[in-house]
Amino acid sequence: MHVLLGITGSIAAYKSCEILRQFQQHGHKVKVIMTDASQQFITSKTFEGLTEDQVYTSNWFTTTKGNAHIHLARWADVFIIAPATAHSLYKCAYGKADDLLSNVYLAFDKKTFFAPAMNTQMLEDASVQNSLAHLTQKGDEILDVGSGELACKEIGLGKMMEPEDIFKTVIKRISNTSKLFGKKILLTAGATREYIDPVRYISSPSTGLMGILLAQEALERGAKVTLVSGPTDLPYKGEMVKVTSADEMFESTQSFLPCDIFVGAAAVADYKPLNPSKEKIKKTNEDITLTCTKNPDILSYVSQQRSQNQFIVGFAAETNNIIEHAKTKLKSKELDMIVANQVHQEKMGFGNTQNTYHMITSKSIKTEENCSKEEFAKVFWNHIESHL
Repeated sequence: MHVLLGITGSIAAYKSCEILRQFQQHGHKVKVIMTDASQQFITSKTFEGLTEDQVYTSNWFTTTKGNAHIHLARWADVFIIAPATAHSLYKCAYGKADDLLSNVYLAFDKKTFFAPAMNTQMLEDASVQNSLAHLTQKGDEILDVGSGELACKEIGLGKMMEPEDIFKTVIKRISNTSKLFGKKILLTAGATREYIDPVRYISSPSTGLMGILLAQEALERGAKVTLVSGPTDLPYKGEMVKVTSADEMFESTQSFLPCDIFVGAAAVADYKPLNPSKEKIKKTNEDITLTCTKNPDILSYVSQQRSQNQFIVGFAAETNNIIEHAKTKLKSKELDMIVANQVHQEKMGFGNTQNTYHMITSKSIKTEENCSKEEFAKVFWNHIESHL
């Protein structure tokens, strides 16, 4: 395996020597990229001696032909940036390609592993957390940080993962590569809200938990996930596009197409008030009539815009004739698969952690009974992978 090791400006740069040796000792070829800042902590001569090869720096980059970053990106099977500073995380997350390392990152078309190393307060800063979330959403992997005494003599999170653990983690991820690895997945989750007036709306009890767990599991399998969600306060490690109404969810879905896999797990309102009031509707002794109009059918739209080899999955929350209704939806919307579950029984459905799920295709029905949502997220993607 060809390993590209990127080293940035942290005191932890000296540990990169051991990362390199771990891979070499197991028969892997390693090339090293060093930023200018990293060379303030350890010299390039050290890595030249260990690799018996040149070390690639920004100075070398500017004195050679401009396509060198492409050659390095194509040579590598895996890219590891360790240590990864706050500055390097930001540049990679937002495409600021102003040195060799950041240019190679943009040209590299596989998963990159980042091993953060910094002060606890820096790590917890919102801008760094945004960078980490953005990289995760793109399909890269952020390696865990350790806790202990930091270079600044403070105690807390921020220590770079130990070299041996970095080696073991990367090898495990690469050897267990999922069929979802590198796939572009667009997933909708949660309930939409259709406002009647500024304080009242039509919605469902969906929390969005199922969709978030599906998105998280896909991320862990190396997919590039875009999650479009209705209002929710549930935590999610990746980047979430938050919307409120069905129209907003429809517009966001359109903007992120095409994709390899589309999963419509959101509880999208079928109807919206035709003329929502701009002011709160006051209570009177009279009955009121609410006129509604249909919302866009997101699943049908995605199916109509289907690209080659795209896999489309819908969800159906039903109260009766579950299988029959789901099969009708599968056929009418021309889906590859639909997941049906019941929502009217006690301790099952919206807001609960367990349910019975029926994964239905044109040729088969696979049922998972009394399954937790966490367990089903794994079962779901295993089933999808069997169809890819």
